[in-house]
Amino acid sequence: MFTPNFTPSEFRRPTTHYMIEANGQRILYAYIRKNACTSFRRFIAGHSLRGMIAPGKLPDLDISAARVPRPGPTERLDLILSFDRRIFIYRDPVDRFISTFANKFIDNSAARDIQNKFKKYTGIEVEDATFLDFLRYAQQDFRYLDCHLWPQKSHLWDIPYTDAIELNFLKTSLVNMIGAKHAAAWFGATTNASKTSQNKETRSLFDYPVSELRTIAKREVISKHSFQAPTLARMINEKYASDYDMINKIEKLKSAKYNPRR
Repeated sequence: MFTPNFTPSEFRRPTTHYMIEANGQRILYAYIRKNACTSFRRFIAGHSLRGMIAPGKLPDLDISAARVPRPGPTERLDLILSFDRRIFIYRDPVDRFISTFANKFIDNSAARDIQNKFKKYTGIEVEDATFLDFLRYAQQDFRYLDCHLWPQKSHLWDIPYTDAIELNFLKTSLVNMIGAKHAAAWFGATTNASKTSQNKETRSLFDYPVSELRTIAKREVISKHSFQAPTLARMINEKYASDYDMINKIEKLKSAKYNPRR
């Protein structure tokens, strides 16, 4: 059980939450971009709303019917009691940041909004932009950044979540919630993923323009380690301190749960 706490000055953008009904359970899911949200959209649209439809065979991804209104202070307890599980997905902030650049700039996937904002605030054409340019763009106040760059914690509501799921363990974590069949069918393969690998033996590409990166990506899978710019870790640690603090608290809660004091 994890309940987020927020300071008065902390950046917040409470996200839309959706209801999932599967395996005899009612699940409240917090929608956080770049954290398997497309897989969840497909699952909600294809299974929870319309009955089982084969993954990847959906006419659209409209899941508005499953939307759950954000509760007021007097409605919070009723909301909590009405769901068996309340979940959100989190991931390493550096991985999420690199994935956003790769998916929205190199892969050019559903990227109009973030590319327009980038060009507006930097004056740089996307094809000419490098990862270093993207890193400089992201140093602005969150109010001026695209939603894919907002902190993960900022999306959460003021409620206790029963399950904070690390992205790398998503499929196995969902087995007990939605059943092994659905977990394998809808979450067995990464959807809308950036075409980057975990290979550590790689060349540095953080100063290559997007036009060249797109050419490279056509013939090879680019490692995420290609974007380990000298200032990346420091910038992400500082800018996403709230996410690191949240993840640290979650990991401590998990450790205490599985390693109780005797």
